[in-house]
Order: sequence, then structure tokens, then C-alpha cells
Amino acid sequence: MIRALQPVMEVGVESAAAIRKSMSVTSFEYWQDVVCSTILEGECCNTSRQPFRAEISTVRPSEIWFSRVRGVGQRFVRRPRHISRARDDYFVLLLQLQGTTIHWQDGREVVLHPGGMTCNDTSRPFGLQLSDHFDQVIVHMPREIAVGALGPTHRLTSRICAQESPVGSLVSPFLQQLVAVIDQVPATTVQQLAHIGRSLVLTSLAEWAGAPANQRRWPGKTLHHRAQVFIAAHAHEHTLSSMTVARALGISVRYLQELFREHGTTPSEYIWACRLQKARRELTDPLMAAVSISEIAMRAGFQSFAHFSRRFRAACGLSPREFRISALRK
Repeated sequence: MIRALQPVMEVGVESAAAIRKSMSVTSFEYWQDVVCSTILEGECCNTSRQPFRAEISTVRPSEIWFSRVRGVGQRFVRRPRHISRARDDYFVLLLQLQGTTIHWQDGREVVLHPGGMTCNDTSRPFGLQLSDHFDQVIVHMPREIAVGALGPTHRLTSRICAQESPVGSLVSPFLQQLVAVIDQVPATTVQQLAHIGRSLVLTSLAEWAGAPANQRRWPGKTLHHRAQVFIAAHAHEHTLSSMTVARALGISVRYLQELFREHGTTPSEYIWACRLQKARRELTDPLMAAVSISEIAMRAGFQSFAHFSRRFRAACGLSPREFRISALRK
């Protein structure tokens, strides 16, 4: 159980779009409880001779969450017994900002220096040795998302991720800027930034790792993910269709439909879902309260307000007006 909060300053903000939490800890016993019970179960020990201190800021706008962790030296190990009790498995990207981290998993060990990135999979044992005055950005995403987009994760764990590629060179500065402003922007904006961050991380890792010859489904998974990213970026455009998505990816419409059929949907339905998601975000944004619902529908990519209202009610169980009133009251 987590102990009382006397040694901790904690702030939490919850909304429909995001959960933000930050804390500064001076009690190692409490930190053990937070890390080993709340964030990720494992063994944590203090390896520093300095007075203990640690800080963590986390935002979880959707299924993906971002954290920045700073503190003095410590060692964290996740063993099989911790994994057997876990409810969820995550694929994790670590970006070193200060200090060093020794990371080991799947029979490999790497040393992260500032600017270095590596990955781990919480469904298998791993360990970290963090130096004094370390500073890290950590990105957690559900393991099934990473496997679906990247294939087997053991090819990526405990390796230094290359950043020389055009896409890879964007990841580190984006994540640093994201955690720097995460407490200063509206929750709906955080959700949008999280979606961009997920796409950027997965695209960079896919580019770096390459396609293994023995994974026939790998190209299909990659194309499906690229299609989702393209649709999310262009859903507001009235001309977006299965044909324009297929043309952008350089594949046939029939193959695009097969990729989405494997996930129980169609490209058209995914386009409408992205448009509805954009409309929902803007209907819940207080900064958009003065914008008419019909204009929000047009901005999201709908050309007919009646069509938008039917789809919105079918998806949410409320009319757009009822949904907006309820969300803004909350």
C-alpha cells in the first residue's frame, strides 16, 4: 500500500482528455511504493550516497502516456514474479536527457548517454541502473500497439536507437519539448500531441529496425499503421477517401481494404471515426465554445450537418448539442 503523503508534494489534474500528475519525493520508502506499486511493479533500491530525492511528472491523455523522471542514483529490476502479477504489458521508449542509464534486457546491455534512446518490453524481465542526477523521458504504450506496428519487440529492446535518419532526428527534440510544455496546454491539445508523439515514435522505430525477412505480415502491419497516421492527419479534408489514402501509400484500394478488414473495419469507417473524434475534441474544448456546432462539423470533415448529427448520435448516444452541454458542464 502507498503510505501517507507527508514527504510528497503532489498535483493531479483529471479531465475527459487527459490525466496529469506530478510529484517531488524525498522519502525513498514512499518512492518505492509509487514506482513498484503504482507506475510499474519491480524492485527498486537506492544506490546513491546523497540524500534521496526524485521527481516525476506524468501525463496520460489516452492509451499512451509520457513521463519525465529525475533523481539520484537507483537500480530498478523487473522480475518474472512481477510480470506474472501485471494486468497490462507495455512497450517503453527511454530517452536520456542527463546522467547515464545502464539498461539490460533479452541478453543485451547498453549504456545510455544524454540524447540516447533505447526500448524495453515489460512482458519480459529487464533492469536499469540510473546514475546520480539522471533525467529521463519515458514513453509507455500498450504492447499490442507496438507489436502490431513493429513486429516482435525483442529486435528493439536494449539497443541504442539510431537517430541519424530524418524521422529519427525529430523524436528526441519533440519529446523534450512535449514534456516541457505538457503542464501549460489544454488537455485536448495534450491528446493531439500524444497522438503525434505515438506516430512519430513508431514511425522512427520502424524505419530504424527494418523489416525482418521471416515476418510476412510485417509489411501489412506497417502499411496499416501508416494508413491510420495518414487518415488522422487528413481526416478534416472533405476529399479524403479510400482512393486518396491508397494513392498516398502507393497501394491498391483493394489491398487497403484488406488491411483494415483484418482489424474488423474499413478505411471509410476509420475516416468517419477520426472525423467524429476531432469533432468530439472540439465540442469539449472550452476555447471552442463560441464556435457553432455546424462549423465544428465542417472543420472535422463533414459536408452535411444532418449526416454529422446522425453519425454522432449513433456513436455517442447523444446529439452534438447535448454532448457539448454535458461536457462543458463537467
